[in-house]
Amino acid sequence: MSQQTEKINAAIQKLKSKDFKIYFFTMDSRGNPVASVNTIYTWAKYLKDAGYNPVILHEKKEYTKPDKWMGSTEYTEIEHKSADTKDVNMFPQDFLIIPEMFSNVMESTKTMPVKRIVLCQSYDYILEFLKPGEQWLNYNINECITTCESQQKYLQYLFPQVKVNIVPISIPKYFNDSDKPKKPIFAIHTRDPRNAMKIIKTFFLRFPQYRWITFRDMRGIKREDFAKGLKECCISIWDDKQSGFGTFPLEALKSKSTLIATRPTVMPDWYDEKAAVWVNDTIDIADAIGKTFSAWLEDLIPEELITTPEKYKDMYTPEAEQSAVIEFFDKLIESRIGEFEGAIKEIESQVQVQTPNNPDVINLFD
Repeated sequence: MSQQTEKINAAIQKLKSKDFKIYFFTMDSRGNPVASVNTIYTWAKYLKDAGYNPVILHEKKEYTKPDKWMGSTEYTEIEHKSADTKDVNMFPQDFLIIPEMFSNVMESTKTMPVKRIVLCQSYDYILEFLKPGEQWLNYNINECITTCESQQKYLQYLFPQVKVNIVPISIPKYFNDSDKPKKPIFAIHTRDPRNAMKIIKTFFLRFPQYRWITFRDMRGIKREDFAKGLKECCISIWDDKQSGFGTFPLEALKSKSTLIATRPTVMPDWYDEKAAVWVNDTIDIADAIGKTFSAWLEDLIPEELITTPEKYKDMYTPEAEQSAVIEFFDKLIESRIGEFEGAIKEIESQVQVQTPNNPDVINLFD
């Protein structure tokens, strides 16, 4: 047996015994709640609970863990490493998951032996940092994870040679309806903070009789407090046309807070015209709030806005997300083992076949 074959066999055994690392490159949220960071930590915890070895890989040594806004230290007990230190060693049996916005990381790691996969939670960031004419294949990346079918279709449109897998995210169970009556409070969540103030000011100009109403900006709140505050609100407002999935509207629907929202450019899988008061542009939101609130005061909210959100109660559960995450990584590991076994066969037959069909995998062990 050649030395190269021995190395590949050793890597296969490490994969079978879960003696490898799954690195999640993660942005520093600096203590602010960020949905994409929440997803990464949630997936890492699922993998840790399943016996895998996830690692949160952050860019700089100075890094703020999200324990305060995620509401638990169990997430921050996951192993953390800084990319700017010398103690990060990746091997062919390891995996590196890179968020879609970090094309610089994709480029800087393209010669590393590790299997790299893009995690795309927001399609809007894909092209922001890519150089004109370049794509993920230029960085030797041919596989991606995304969170819904609509984003999968867009990714396949952009990168037809990249395999795009779907792993849907979840909404925690504490996003639910309250047994207490809703209050005349409006929750508001916008991608651009300036739009929140524009909507609020326009509303008070258009409907001065409702100046006593409270708007609750949902930005920067610990998630469980976010859920408690949301279920009190009679109306929730969402303005984010570039959203790839949309956790806030689902949280509002599960909390039975009547949703007023701009239609996203890429429609999420859960979209239902009857579930919310939909508008086409930010400028239309203030009038929609006024009309909807007037109906709420008179107990005249349309029946479909009350009954349609019921269907979301048992959708996007943590159990379904956990199952999907574990299933994806189990299959990923099986596939990697298959690649390594195929490489061994090619090495052993190189006397007859001078040009191997799988040189990329074989070269990892040179």
